[in-house]
Amino acid sequence: MNAGEGSGGRNINIERQMRAIAREIYQHALEESSVERGFGRKVYYERGILQAGDDLFDLGAFSRIFVVSIGKPAHSSLQALVSRLGAGVEASGIVSAPTLSSAQLHGYRYYEGGHPLPNNESLRAAEATLRGLDLLDEHALAIYLISGGGSAAMEKPIREEIAFADLVESYRVLVHSGAPIAEINALRKHLSAVKGGRLAIAASGAAQQLSILVSDVGADALAPQPRFMKWRGRCHHGGLSRQRGQART
Repeated sequence: MNAGEGSGGRNINIERQMRAIAREIYQHALEESSVERGFGRKVYYERGILQAGDDLFDLGAFSRIFVVSIGKPAHSSLQALVSRLGAGVEASGIVSAPTLSSAQLHGYRYYEGGHPLPNNESLRAAEATLRGLDLLDEHALAIYLISGGGSAAMEKPIREEIAFADLVESYRVLVHSGAPIAEINALRKHLSAVKGGRLAIAASGAAQQLSILVSDVGADALAPQPRFMKWRGRCHHGGLSRQRGQART
């Protein structure tokens, strides 16, 4: 073997090692960015107390817990929450995602919302959510699990004179406009009955409301905030952020 062949062999070994390291880094990043890992870092439940970031909720003080989970990982988000609460905590709610879960939880209504454009199931999910929130009283807790894709998974026109088909077409135009997602969301919320704080208004009778956002981008790029709040607390960690406060009208 001459000097050139020896050098070539060493280069091949180095390249293989670099590829192995790159795969290891990639796999680690995937594991750390999972919904379950995100909840594991920021959401805890022990002895009747739910902790989300720095906020504490005595679940025993609420007669009803209503959960709204929307977006592509809506099923994973709900499972992460429910697995922490355990069988002793009764909750119900609405789940809307682009795919239906094969393991649906008791007490929840599931919808196969559209993505990237809303569909009829998105509309049904929005209407069911608004009805459910309107029934909450001062003894209820509303929890929102919001993730990417939530804009299309749950949608309803803000006014009856806006046809749902026209609202869907506005999504199509905006998605292909090339505009930044934050600007697209700013427009969407003015056409929607479930964005821009309107879910919070619908649930204004509830004692408290909690939003947990799951995203690999900034919170502004998520579904145009069903609850747009005056900030009393917010944390970001590992793709998970928590928001809490009062609705801004």
